[in-house]
Amino acid sequence: MGTHHEKITEPTYRLADLKSIVRSRRQQAFTSSALDGIVLLGMSVQDAIDCIDNLRMNCFYKSMPSKKDPGFFQDVYHGKHWDKEIYIKFTWYSHGPVVISFKER
Repeated sequence: MGTHHEKITEPTYRLADLKSIVRSRRQQAFTSSALDGIVLLGMSVQDAIDCIDNLRMNCFYKSMPSKKDPGFFQDVYHGKHWDKEIYIKFTWYSHGPVVISFKER
């Protein structure tokens, strides 16, 4: 990898793995901030899970190092639900939520 200033153009985490965790953990896959975003969008948790399930590799936007958790990365995807563009940010903790942001783009 190059310098810290480059945009990382490959996801850090496998999208299929993230989807699988979201499907199995359901509401527990989302941070409280992400759950607030889902409510603000007028969506249910199931809508958010469906939105994540519909993500494809071409929805990938960037990966970046976490400012709060050195050593962890965050993958950002741009999804769609109804007529809304959705900004979805994932990280990988072996425990706790993997969806750290879910909001209108």
